[in-house]
Amino acid sequence: MSVCLESGIITEDGHGSYYVNPRYHFRGATQNRAVIRTYTAKVRQAYREVKAVDLGLMYRMLPYVHVSNNALCDNPTERDPKKIRWFNGKGLAAAIGVDEKTLTRRLPYMKFGGEYVIARTSVGPQRMFQFNPSVFYRGNKTPDESLIAKFNGLVA
Repeated sequence: MSVCLESGIITEDGHGSYYVNPRYHFRGATQNRAVIRTYTAKVRQAYREVKAVDLGLMYRMLPYVHVSNNALCDNPTERDPKKIRWFNGKGLAAAIGVDEKTLTRRLPYMKFGGEYVIARTSVGPQRMFQFNPSVFYRGNKTPDESLIAKFNGLVA
């Protein structure tokens, strides 16, 4: 939270309320591929339901959301799915500048509107993460059905 406040991503209004800077969260179309689609209703709900520390973590992860499959990875614009470099817990924590224990403790409980925000998937010993497409989605097309299904019906 302190890093988000210091860098101007989140601002305080002086009455104890926090807001995301409109430079980082805005309405309307853009041609900037670095922009990630969010759903205004979900973000409003997040302000009411999500702890400030979790909201800060979510926004710090956004630059690492893959364009087509919402993977949290080191190369979010990679088009070849075989070349996506998925983050594990240690890599994601290092990328967003937080302690790995803090991240792994917070991720399983990040939810709002009864929906989990992050999916943690294991394939063998490797653990990977994806954002819920109904919360944040980077692609220009409708999310893949398997990505939607991953979060469908998972009520906290």
